[in-house]
Amino acid sequence: MILMVTQCFPPNTGGIEKVMSELALLLNAENTIEVITKNTKDAKNWDIHQSFPITRICGNKFLRQWRIKKLLKQKIKASTVKIIITDSWKSAKTIMPIAKKHQLPVISLAHGNDVLTKNKASRMYNIKHTLDACQHVVAVSHATKEMVLSLGISNCSTIHNGINIDAYLNDDKKICFKAPQLLTVARLEPRKGQDRIIQILPDLVKHYPNIHYHIAGTGQYEAQLKLLAKTLNVSEHVTFHGYVNDEQKKALLRQADLFVMPVRHDKHTHSIEGFGISLVEAQLAGLPVLTGQSGGVSDVVTHKKTGFNCDGDDTSAVLNGILEILDNTDLALTCAKEGQKNAQEKFSHQFMIKQYQKLIHQITI
Repeated sequence: MILMVTQCFPPNTGGIEKVMSELALLLNAENTIEVITKNTKDAKNWDIHQSFPITRICGNKFLRQWRIKKLLKQKIKASTVKIIITDSWKSAKTIMPIAKKHQLPVISLAHGNDVLTKNKASRMYNIKHTLDACQHVVAVSHATKEMVLSLGISNCSTIHNGINIDAYLNDDKKICFKAPQLLTVARLEPRKGQDRIIQILPDLVKHYPNIHYHIAGTGQYEAQLKLLAKTLNVSEHVTFHGYVNDEQKKALLRQADLFVMPVRHDKHTHSIEGFGISLVEAQLAGLPVLTGQSGGVSDVVTHKKTGFNCDGDDTSAVLNGILEILDNTDLALTCAKEGQKNAQEKFSHQFMIKQYQKLIHQITI
């Protein structure tokens, strides 16, 4: 049996939550898998529709950790747990003493922000000590792998997050830049770069008077973004869609002409983009994409081949990047087609799960 221990899991929303739930579902197709995670609102209604058992742990942080350890001991005693998969080093740290005692291998995922040391010696020690004790570390991007390796951890490989290709694939996408529809689907936070797009809208409007920027997502940065749009007198060119479900997201991708997410390393909050699954979704939908140069997005977007990269810290670079795309339809379409092809080949659920299955087999054989 594979046991998954994770702090991040649906019905809570977020990139890691989605990765862990999809990984559990895919692994369950050929293995017996159980999930241990923390309790959250509406969890019961979500859990009853899943094909694998989920145990929810209540209480504050320290009580949850104690209960997880107790439950893990029971699971080991009552069943044949062969391997444990955790969402991050924090979850691995909780269960590691028991796993080591019973000689159970642990695979920990590393996403990006979770392995940033934030210039704190104690945090760096905890990350390094925990990941070093794991049988293997799976980084979701090459950039994240380099961060792990820089800590002196050698047992690390890259397995990109996968996606249900059929859900987003659009082979008949039509793009028109006469009245460009720009789109970002992401949490509203500085590192995603929504503010950069709003900042350059006054200049974009001069070239394309009917341009419109669609922002989908929620976050604490929303009020500041709306104020920025108002201050720059571009509110009529911006629509905040708030939270969107999968069907609403697909509809936005269908009507968009260009997906923009000029990510940057937000040093104030110690935040980077670990991978960028929304870029893959946009590529599959047939859109040209513009992103930044920090974090793991370079695994998804190769400049002027599968999309466009720019310095997300530099508003002029973002402006020039977007204008280059809008002024060169042929190049944009060529990159969109190559991006879609690349996404189909490298970022499917099937491709991802084969790599996990191979790794698990190598460890447990």
